Amino acid sequence: MMSKRVVQAAWMAALLLSVSCAKPLTELVVVVRADVPDLSSVTIAVTTPAGAVAFDETETVSGPEALPLTLSLTRDRAPFGPVTVRVVGAGSASGRIERTVSTSFVEGSRRRLEILLEGACGGTSCSPSETCVAGTCGAVNVDPASLPVFDGTVPAVDAQAPSLDAGAPDTGTPDAGPPDAGTPDAGPPDAGPPDAGPRPCDGLCAGTELCVYDQCLARPWASVAVGDGHVCIVAEAPGPVLCTGANANGQLGDGTTTSSPRWVRVSGLADAVEVSAGRGHTCAVTAGGNVLCWGGNEALQLGAPSTLARSEVPVAIAGLSGTSVHVSAGENHNCAAVDGALYCWGGNTVGQLGDGTTASRAEIGMPIGTPGRPLFGGVTSVAAGSNFTCAIDGVALFCWGNNAQGQLGDGTTTPRRVPTAVSAPTATDPVQVVVGRSHACARIRRGAVVCWGNNSVGQLGNGTTMSRGSGDLTTDFGVASSLGSGTQHVVARRSDGQVWGWGDNLARQLDPMLPAVNSMPARLGGTVLTDALWAGYSTSCWWTSGVGPTCIGRVALP
Repeated sequence: MMSKRVVQAAWMAALLLSVSCAKPLTELVVVVRADVPDLSSVTIAVTTPAGAVAFDETETVSGPEALPLTLSLTRDRAPFGPVTVRVVGAGSASGRIERTVSTSFVEGSRRRLEILLEGACGGTSCSPSETCVAGTCGAVNVDPASLPVFDGTVPAVDAQAPSLDAGAPDTGTPDAGPPDAGTPDAGPPDAGPPDAGPRPCDGLCAGTELCVYDQCLARPWASVAVGDGHVCIVAEAPGPVLCTGANANGQLGDGTTTSSPRWVRVSGLADAVEVSAGRGHTCAVTAGGNVLCWGGNEALQLGAPSTLARSEVPVAIAGLSGTSVHVSAGENHNCAAVDGALYCWGGNTVGQLGDGTTASRAEIGMPIGTPGRPLFGGVTSVAAGSNFTCAIDGVALFCWGNNAQGQLGDGTTTPRRVPTAVSAPTATDPVQVVVGRSHACARIRRGAVVCWGNNSVGQLGNGTTMSRGSGDLTTDFGVASSLGSGTQHVVARRSDGQVWGWGDNLARQLDPMLPAVNSMPARLGGTVLTDALWAGYSTSCWWTSGVGPTCIGRVALP
């Protein structure tokens, strides 16, 4: 946070993707002014062309005399837009005044964008589809060619400006999201290299590779796990697991309970191929087909006795090993598909383990089904949520556990202790299932998406906020190739690379420009086309060719 003296003089942040002295400066200078006499605070948020929230700061001010605030945005390579700037002012009498502008850089030119916080814009009130720029109501999308050339000097500041050069800014402040197990979120990772990362690149990689957090990668991260306040990745499989964020339960796996804004390496795990995260624990699958978990063990989700409250390092799940293994970590239980059979362990208060009981357990025991006769023999997708689980066995879709919101999709709100078929005629031939707190969605082979369960914030994507106990097609947005789900939001990658999403957006996990509730699928990230996407809790992530990873929401990455 800058000093009050500096804020009154200027507010500058250089958002640099790289530095090139040979090129003319490409710069957008944002100048914030106001005529509101009781102005007490100003928030400036910037969304980059890649769709990431790169800058989001709130400063206390003492009326309009503390302005202007000046923000310098610079780029030296494409894409040059669009960039979105959102400015929010607050005063005791004037209340909240918000202005949003979307524009682009003009390559090789310095342009000035002036945003006014006014009770009325030039004496009139702007319509909901307009914003106030230079005292005139106009479209939110501003033609960059219409912006005047900036020929002044951006005032210097006595604090280091955050940078996007190889990573997100290290702000040193907690994330604004809710605490994870009583500990503030560690905030976004900084631009530093991963601790003991696999391969330093110093920004220099082969022509087909991308330098991401000091790793040269030719393709998207192999696996990504998004927890409530932490993110873990397997960059290249098999390889180490790197984690960042909240760590009150040891869910980063580095042997400590210290939250980290930097990537840390999970202790003793060098050959992971897959990773999955719950609220306060994490699990991984090794190249040898073994499953290990670490973090909180309050519901026996580490496969260990209750005498172990948590583990800051990986614990092997006894009895699980196979040729083809996939794991899904729920809020406090886990399920693993091992060579087509399904095993679950951990919390079981409402039957989410599917064994016909409500007794939590650490041991794996028999695969789900009657003794000697497993129910599942060809599980292709499994998703553990908040006290319920769903799985696809061949072409059949089953769910079990908590059903208070109809999330089991059987047309009732009756909890089920054993797998129960989903009654969704439109969900024929499912290929992927994802779950949240109390909803589920399935992608069917032809690319349509069917959702059921709680719909209080539009997480079913059908244009309503009415919950459904059986599957309902989302409003058509095209052919989906992959899905991800958070607590109350869903993201989908279309076959053409576009990212769409719906549901909760309170933590801006869909898009900073969307409302808090979204019952209709909306395109995310502007014109960005992605190669892969992931989601969890209040965070959404995707990978863009030539750019790398972006996570928005509670745990933000550039």
